[in-house]
Amino acid sequence: MKEMSNNTKNMINPQALHYLRTLFAKEDTLVKEARERSVNEDFPIGVPPEVGKTLHLLIALTNPQKIIEIGTHAGCSMIWMARALSKEAHLYTIERSPDRLPLAKKTLSEFDRQDQITLCEGFARDVLPTLEDKGPFDLIFIDADKPGYLNYLDWAEKNIRKGGLIIADDTFLFGAVYQKNLPSRVRPSTCHIMKTFNQRLANPEKYLSIMLPSEHGLLVAQKLF
Repeated sequence: MKEMSNNTKNMINPQALHYLRTLFAKEDTLVKEARERSVNEDFPIGVPPEVGKTLHLLIALTNPQKIIEIGTHAGCSMIWMARALSKEAHLYTIERSPDRLPLAKKTLSEFDRQDQITLCEGFARDVLPTLEDKGPFDLIFIDADKPGYLNYLDWAEKNIRKGGLIIADDTFLFGAVYQKNLPSRVRPSTCHIMKTFNQRLANPEKYLSIMLPSEHGLLVAQKLF
């Protein structure tokens, strides 16, 4: 959940990012328009193209039938994932912000397979329990408020099937998880939460996992238990 600019200084060479995005992660018109709407409304957040393409590829490879997304925003990641869904699959995406919901609804209204997406309005802590009877889920993507990541992981562990994928964006937390000094925008408590989140998913007895060195950090974990 972060704007596309290279705010994470020296994380990835900007020229390398441009090359990657131009060759491997071109955004279609719907995703571009969703991103533009978020920028115009002063909500410049959404997955970078390379993260969207990674989500798309993972879904194409694993064919999940039931997906949860925590954090819809303007709908960029929603569309990246939905483009890879099989005909029988369904995506439940959750957005809590009343200011961002119109952006997500606009994006969804322009998608040609709306029947495969349910946009849930409200705080994830309230919405997730109402979706439990739809599970177990095959893939859960977390890209929302960082202080809530451990709560979302607790829920995911209980509601994702063995072999399912838990994916989370922004797990570098602007570099806070590995830098000695915290970035000014990160609270110590939030840094502790993210470090604990990463450590839990790095447990080889419970997960087969990797954090991809994307611009903001993308953690991909397969549940083994």
